[in-house]
Amino acid sequence: MSEIVLIQIPASDLELEFMQPFGSDSQRKTFKSIHSAWTSSAIIDQAGAIWVCTSKLHTILRTNPSLARYHLNTVKDEYKTEVTGATYVKGSEICHLIDRIVQSAGSIRREGYARYSEAIYRDIRDSERTRLVRAEHYELMQSYRSELRRTRIAHFQVKRDELTSLPLRFCNQFSHIRSVAAYPRLGDKLWNGLVINQDIHGFITKSEINDENQLLDLCVEHGWKTDWYSAYLESLKEHTQG
Repeated sequence: MSEIVLIQIPASDLELEFMQPFGSDSQRKTFKSIHSAWTSSAIIDQAGAIWVCTSKLHTILRTNPSLARYHLNTVKDEYKTEVTGATYVKGSEICHLIDRIVQSAGSIRREGYARYSEAIYRDIRDSERTRLVRAEHYELMQSYRSELRRTRIAHFQVKRDELTSLPLRFCNQFSHIRSVAAYPRLGDKLWNGLVINQDIHGFITKSEINDENQLLDLCVEHGWKTDWYSAYLESLKEHTQG
C-alpha cells in the first residue's frame, strides 16, 4: 500500500450542505446516510486527491459490509493506504465501483442511490478548497520536475545517454519512464526517468511511449540499453509497498 504523506483537509471541513433529492422519508434517510458517509470519512491529500475510509464503504456503495469487502479486494493495492491504523481507498476507484452498480443496479431506486453517491464525490472533488490544493500541488511539482534532470546527472554522474549510450550532448532532457500524463503521481520521482539526448526524447514522445513495458519494447527494437528495466521495477515495487 502507498502512503499519504500529509492530510490537507478532512471532507467534513468543506461544510457541504445536504441537498434533499425528491423521495419518501425512508429515501431521505438513505440519501442523508450516503452524504454523511462521504463527508465524515473522506480526506483530501497533499495532491488534492480524495481518499475514503473503508469502514464507510458499504454505506457509500449502498450494499452490505461483506459485499463491500469483496468489491474492495478487486481494487489494486496502489490505490489503498493506511492512515492512523485505518485503511483508505482512493475516491476515483470508488467511482469505478459505483459505475458498476449504476449499470447493473436492478432497480431505479438503487441506481438513484448510486448516482447520488457519485454526485457527492464530485462535490468534494470540485470544491473550491480541494481545487486550490491541486493547483498548489501542480505548481510545486512543476518546479520540482524542472530540477530532475540536473539532480539525476549529479547523483548518478551521468555522462552518456542512459538509453543509447551515446555521449550526453548539451541538449539533454529528463525523460519519464511512466509518463506524467498517464501517471501524474510519479512525475516527481527521480527513479521514474532517465537522462537522454533531446532527439531521443523527441523520438520516444513521437512513439507514444507511456510506461516501462512500452519503453522496453522500443529499446529492444532499436538495440538500446535495457538494464534500466529491472532497476525500475525494483524502485516501483518499493514505492508501491511504501
